Amino acid sequence: MRKISYLIFIFAVLAFSSCKKDKVEDIGIDCPDEISYALDVATILVTSCNTSGCHNAAESAAGFVFENHSQVSDNATIILNVIRHESGFSPMPQGSAKLSDEQINKVACWIEQGKLNN
Repeated sequence: MRKISYLIFIFAVLAFSSCKKDKVEDIGIDCPDEISYALDVATILVTSCNTSGCHNAAESAAGFVFENHSQVSDNATIILNVIRHESGFSPMPQGSAKLSDEQINKVACWIEQGKLNN
């Protein structure tokens, strides 16, 4: 009887732990506020990536266009890696200073929050 109770306990622990909702990506920072694509992320990209003529429809540098939510969302992890200047990625914005930690964290938090079109 004790063996059956033990097995039931183990099964229950495994069953409940497997139902835990996974985050989109654990970025290792606190994201206290909901990040808006339109107000935060798009603004950062328009001022840092599109106005220079690099990642708009006319130029599409390296084949990347970041003019709408779908284009940004589909490439969000790449965008985060390049603006963080991660090893193995071309640091962006090219020819300009690295984005501020606040701007980078907003993009990272938006990704962690599910890349909402808000």
